Parts: sequence; C-alpha cells; structure tokens
Amino acid sequence: MDISVIIPVYNAERFLAEAIESVLIQPEVKEILLVEDGSKDHSLVICQTYADNNPHVRLIQHSNGVNKGAAESRNQGIQNAQCEYLAFLDADDLYLPNRFTETLKTFHAHPDADGVYETVGTMHEDHGLPTEILKRAGSEQARIEQTDPLSLYRTLAAAKNGYIHLNGFVIKHRAFDETLMFDPVFRQCQDTDFLLRWSAITKLYGTHPAREVAMRRVHDQNRVFNIDETLYYRHLCMRKCAINQFYGSKDREANWQIMNRMARASKLVSIVKRLHLPVTPFRLIVIGTFLLAHPMVVRHISLSGK
Repeated sequence: MDISVIIPVYNAERFLAEAIESVLIQPEVKEILLVEDGSKDHSLVICQTYADNNPHVRLIQHSNGVNKGAAESRNQGIQNAQCEYLAFLDADDLYLPNRFTETLKTFHAHPDADGVYETVGTMHEDHGLPTEILKRAGSEQARIEQTDPLSLYRTLAAAKNGYIHLNGFVIKHRAFDETLMFDPVFRQCQDTDFLLRWSAITKLYGTHPAREVAMRRVHDQNRVFNIDETLYYRHLCMRKCAINQFYGSKDREANWQIMNRMARASKLVSIVKRLHLPVTPFRLIVIGTFLLAHPMVVRHISLSGK
C-alpha cells in the first residue's frame, strides 16, 4: 500500500516540522506533498529544507507564490500525487505511530471501498484559551461509530452522531474525478462539502472508532473560531448541496436535515439568535424562500425515499 500524503501549508512554521516528521515515520508513505500557499512566515524555508534533504518530500507552490486557500492547495496535491492512495494532514496537526495499519486492513476487507475514515483526537496547544473558544473546538474526538456506507450520508447530513476529520481520511486515487475535488470557493467548510459529496457518491468504510490515528491541534489561530465566517460558509455548503439535488441522494430525511442546517447557518437566523428571539419561524422563512427560488429541490425531495 503506497500512500501520498498531502499537506497544505500556510503560516505553519510553529508546527510544520513536527507534522512532517510524524508522516516520515509511517512506512506506507512513499510521498509527502507540501503545498506551500503563500505563507508570510518561514514555512517556505522549512518546506524547502525538507524537500532538499528527503527524497520522499516534494515541494509544490502556486504560481507567483500567491495564497489560494486550503481547498486549491489540496487539489494541487491531488493532481501531482503519484501513489495509489491519498491521505491528508493539516500542517498544524500530526499523525500517530502506525497511523495506516488498520486502514490497509479495511481496504483489503472491503475491495469496493473508495475511502476509509478513522478517528482523530484533539490536543490543546494553548491551555489558556477562553471558554467560548474551547466550546467552538467541538468534541475531543472526530469520530463516527460503525456505520454502513449507505447510511453515512445521513449521519454527516444530520451532524449529530459525529463527523469525519480529513486527518483520518484515506482514499483511492483512481476514485477521483472533477466532481469529487475540493471546491476552492470555500475558505472554510471545504472539508464538509467534500465529505458530503464523497459520502453520497462513493463507498466509504470506517475502522474501529476507539482507535485514534492522528491528532488535531486546538490553538488561537484555528480559523473555525471565526464564527461569522464559519456560518457563512456552512450556509453556502448546505445550499450548494441542495441546489445540486443532494448529490443524487434519495434519503429524504437526510436531505431535510441539509435544508435545516442551511437555514440555521443563515445570516437571518444568526441575527435572530443574537436578539434572543425564537428561531424556528425565521428558519422556516429561510427554507420557504429558498424553495420558492429553487422549486426543483422540492420535487427532488418529494420523489426521494425514506
């Protein structure tokens, strides 16, 4: 099992070396793609040093060294990767030893698998972070209990029974086509959009949820702590899913969950929450207005199954 690991790099000098070292110890990894995204710090120097001194490390830069965001950086990595399997790691996170041991077993057990997802733990870099930031960090583990591939889209749509982190996701290179790449429009939530599409279109299997394969860092530079930006992109993500007729999913319950999440993340509902008013009527207004503008979504849901 030969794996290419794609690491988008932006202003990550504080953690980058540890991230790269955690990948170099994985025997299955034959290629590390460092996609430098126009950093303002010394990240490029660190990337260049590793690329110059290790034959398994390749440095990729955008034209003219511009910043294009994590989505486009991951796409660049995918397009340049040479191995049969692709994995991802954020530049401020790290893999745990024997990260791919169960991954390989799962692909062998399920020849129809297009991807495998596994549990990612959390490490708090800044212990003095305010309480509201720690709450925004979410669960201590990014995990999903054993779920049939046909039910995974519903699980991700509801966002109530766990989630997948890209650090714990491995996919077959051949499964990619243009519809399954990262969407550069999203500066946040590109992983949510990406995984919704993969769960709706491909077959994904999980390993034992109790076993962590990577760690994500919680620190004050995490973009997820920009609440307004997060809500904007979450709304955009769910809206895109609905307009694209839920990527072919016939799961009516899951598709209504997408609609509800779109409404909850809307600017109108966000304002209403800050005013401490009941949000349900306003959520229904958002959904109703959207359906009037996109009547084909109503037809798609009405023709969907349970």
